[in-house]
Amino acid sequence: MTAAKPIANVVFLGGEGSGKSTLIGHFLHLLQPNTQQFEKYDKETTEKGLPDRKFAWLTSHLPEERSQGHTINVSSHSLETESVSFTLFDVPGRRKWTGNMYAGTSCADIAVLVVSAKRGQFEVEAGVFGPCKEHLLMAFTAGVKQLVVAINQIDTCSPTWAADRYEEMTTELTVYFKRVGYNSTNVSIVPISAWHGWNLIEPFGDWLWYSGPTLLQALGSFQPQKRSWDKPLRVTVLEVYKIGGVGTVAVGKVQTGGMPAGSIVAVAPGSIVCTGNLIERNYVTLEKAEAGAFVGINLRGTTYRALKRGSVISSKDDKAQTCLRFTAQVIVLFHPREIRPGYRAMLHCHTAKSPCKVTVLKARIDRRTGRMMEENPNSVKTGDALFCVLQLEKGICVERFVDYPPLGRFVLREMGVTVAVGIIKEVEKEF
Repeated sequence: MTAAKPIANVVFLGGEGSGKSTLIGHFLHLLQPNTQQFEKYDKETTEKGLPDRKFAWLTSHLPEERSQGHTINVSSHSLETESVSFTLFDVPGRRKWTGNMYAGTSCADIAVLVVSAKRGQFEVEAGVFGPCKEHLLMAFTAGVKQLVVAINQIDTCSPTWAADRYEEMTTELTVYFKRVGYNSTNVSIVPISAWHGWNLIEPFGDWLWYSGPTLLQALGSFQPQKRSWDKPLRVTVLEVYKIGGVGTVAVGKVQTGGMPAGSIVAVAPGSIVCTGNLIERNYVTLEKAEAGAFVGINLRGTTYRALKRGSVISSKDDKAQTCLRFTAQVIVLFHPREIRPGYRAMLHCHTAKSPCKVTVLKARIDRRTGRMMEENPNSVKTGDALFCVLQLEKGICVERFVDYPPLGRFVLREMGVTVAVGIIKEVEKEF
């Protein structure tokens, strides 16, 4: 019997105009060509005067995305190579849809940060409030430890200074990798042209100054992650569909544990018990879903409206519970003033989100040692680390970080900016 291929979930991050959707579309077209579909989109985009979007339309299916020319929701795409079974996530780059971006990123094992080599665009993307740095930070916070950088639109650089531009961008990005927490020696920085397909699958011969891997080679050299098969089942739901002739299908990542087809499962929030009747991954029916897999689960005994993004599927013998209040260890990344009790923000944890309020500042601590520096401070500011109590406006499923890391990490955002990151220390489960 042939051993199963390792699986990897890859999220493509990048600001608006960096070419993420074009990259994924061209990548899929080269490796898994669907000539009839591509010719259709090529004709439609040409007729609409949008020929540069023909590859992006392979991943962008919503009418709003096609008319506006940017990604709004998360889309997933299967890709099978000889050695690895991939699921690729295309996520939004606009700040308005950062919540969707974080939800998709929480399902990934590898992040591909797509940055533009265009003069001026990279300087904006990598600026103080640019999306490049925020996306890296959110990927690391979400637990994505493996990183590849694709320097796109290198075809806009003249041959005389393409190598200089690559080195310039590499130097600046490497500094920030270290600040966020990534080991720069393990990060592949690959120059590409998503539009022309240069250096995606095969090396581009004109770039004599580059001897590194292609994008496919960089992805194929990933290190399989340690999976939490021995823990109770936790599946974070990214999307829910109602499919004719099938019923309710929840799509999400098995963060921990495993689930044989036909299992009785619980869904929270809510007191839902149902049957996971059929499991699929990349259109292949599975006998069992195991930790790390991004799967679709046909749920019998519940309704489409009873589930939503952020729901958590668990075993009936060890149910995930809903929480409204927890204690967390938090680092304030940026706030123009001070954070005091009563401060409100939007919390994003795995695929769930909820408005929240800081009710108690328990202690200000040293970021490196964890030593308490001040008990019950009146306020905290940018750069401070602290223990605090957060009250959620609506119940979501979270867990202690030490027990279930994927369900114990979160970010706080306000006015389009990531204000703080944190991990959950203690949970008060309400019901």
